Amino acid sequence: MGDVHNRVDTAHTVVQAGRIETVNFTAPGPAPARSRYREQIREIAPARLVGREAELARLAAFAVGEDRYLWVRAPKWAGKSALLSWFVLHPPVGVRVVSFFITARLADSDHRGAFVDVVLEQLADLLDQPLPPYLTDATRESHLRGLLDDAATLCRSREERLLLVVDGLDEDRGAGPSIASLLPARPPDGLRVLVSGRPNPPIPADVRADHPLRDPAIVMPLDTSPAALVIRDDMELELARLLDGPPAVQDLLGLVTAAAGGLSAADLAELTGTTAPEVHRTLRRTATRTFDVRPSRWQAGVRPEVYLLGHEELQLAAIDHIGPSRLQAYRDRLHTWAGSYRDRGWPEDTPSTSSAATSAWSPPTAALLELCTDARRHDRMADVSGGDAPALTEIALAETRLSERGALDLPTAARLAVHRDRLLSRGGNLPTTLLTVWAMLGHTSRAEVMVGAFRGADRRAAAEIALVAAVADAGDRDRAATIAATVVAPEARAAALSRLAAAHARAGEIDRARELIAEAAELIPLLMENGKVRIAASAQIDALVAVGDTDAARAVPDRLRGPSRDDLLLDLVRALGPGHAAEAERIADDGIRAEALAAIAVDRAGFKAALRALRGVRGEFERAARRIALIPAAVAAGDTGTARSLARSADPGWLAQGLAALAAALAGTEHAPACAARRKRRPAPSPPPTGGPTP
Repeated sequence: MGDVHNRVDTAHTVVQAGRIETVNFTAPGPAPARSRYREQIREIAPARLVGREAELARLAAFAVGEDRYLWVRAPKWAGKSALLSWFVLHPPVGVRVVSFFITARLADSDHRGAFVDVVLEQLADLLDQPLPPYLTDATRESHLRGLLDDAATLCRSREERLLLVVDGLDEDRGAGPSIASLLPARPPDGLRVLVSGRPNPPIPADVRADHPLRDPAIVMPLDTSPAALVIRDDMELELARLLDGPPAVQDLLGLVTAAAGGLSAADLAELTGTTAPEVHRTLRRTATRTFDVRPSRWQAGVRPEVYLLGHEELQLAAIDHIGPSRLQAYRDRLHTWAGSYRDRGWPEDTPSTSSAATSAWSPPTAALLELCTDARRHDRMADVSGGDAPALTEIALAETRLSERGALDLPTAARLAVHRDRLLSRGGNLPTTLLTVWAMLGHTSRAEVMVGAFRGADRRAAAEIALVAAVADAGDRDRAATIAATVVAPEARAAALSRLAAAHARAGEIDRARELIAEAAELIPLLMENGKVRIAASAQIDALVAVGDTDAARAVPDRLRGPSRDDLLLDLVRALGPGHAAEAERIADDGIRAEALAAIAVDRAGFKAALRALRGVRGEFERAARRIALIPAAVAAGDTGTARSLARSADPGWLAQGLAALAAALAGTEHAPACAARRKRRPAPSPPPTGGPTP
């Protein structure tokens, strides 16, 4: 009898057979960290940045220049955070940004511990590695410095630049050492540090004497626009009226201040025993400037508007006037309100704020631990946000808070780790097609959140490109352009711009499409030198065909001799569409040729031709991949039964890809939402073998 092994599958089921002679145990390593901090920056950034073209150009020149530090300095209300948040969301090509915005408007964002945790997570994400294990107060900051060095080295190897942005140094409210003292006095090669703050208070005393922050030459003064001063005066007068207003108005102000992140009108109505229209009327009548109304970052697709205070200074003034005891009373009301939904098991009608933001309201230690290890709550958070990234970020911040309270013992840390691993394991095999499905169904926010679940630089880049294309094709080309501007890797940026160009062309906006094609083409020579032209060339073909330059599109595969030529011919066939079988016949690989024939099939005969071509493919792995590629052709031919059979490939590792492809093919019918949601409800299958195609 040969060796018999125990095996633990992905659902944690132990399979045992016979007498055990050899025991092999293989534990997967921890998954890479994934940061969604940019979602928080979007809450800070303005919808439009007007009149700051010269300042943005100065920041862009600094990011790629030789100076190591730049300090944007201005008095309060000058627009420092608006400028830096816009720049973080729209960085220059080849600049990787890691940032932290010190603010009291958003929970747990104004002290050194939060800075370390948020930046650590972003650096680990950039490096595509897990967060360092067993972090303590004694080791956390050393790991931060080490990861900064590692990230700068990685960026140099890619001919990129790493930029650390810290906004609001004057808003640091931590009781211990300052955030400023942690910024590197001698940044490693490839790292630039951009900060902002007011002239006063002065630089903290714990910043070393030879630190660049003490050099007046790094200061970039920022002028305050007259319009900003008018808004400031109006806001401050209005806040004074609210603070002394009727009890109902003071309640609304106190709850929004305590929530530090936004409450919807429905949330406020439930908390105060009124109605949402009444909340709207009250705030419109008494507080047109004090409160900022923004889409919720939690609710995927629907995105209800939430109220938060319109400026950092207003938040601080409200906190000071309300006082600690009243503020804690408002937090207790928020906890009681959220607890009513917890007691019901977080049902489907749970408000998004109640399920997703509860742990930000400074709960007691025991309550914080229960919230961050509540699996049903994590499921509800995934439903309203579109993914598990918010829950993962919350667990990391909970570890910091529990450590600060002296409550992070070994059992507690292990309990948090178990729930982190559960969240990571169920998001590791997502197909990029699923992003397209959600965008086609109108759930763009869900698609954006899901990008953070893709692991590995190549899969992350593919997800970013797919997101830009999906959002643009869904009709929101402005939003797609904003997303494309945040793609840093040159090959992914070029591909995203080309996909966006194709969407503009299909909408009849040919001039704008040609501008984007030219912008993407500027990156092609660099990509050819680095051997990273594949995905960019594929997107370029699609864009050229969309604007009518078919001859230029046909020339692209012939310019790239090598193993990628067949893939580019496949892209060409897909772009040209039906009636171009000649290009498909130029493909040497049987499997890729079958996929090309499927791409141009318009009837049952064409679909059967693709099936016949598939017979020449050897190897179950390749056959599974190509079977999934034939699903759209089967649906187009009206053979949904065969399409469903193709989706349920023999290899369970391909089930997620098959169901996503089926949902994309059926999008617009009553079947699509069920197909898309089914992937989420199943345990994560083992991924396909590495090195193969990803449908």
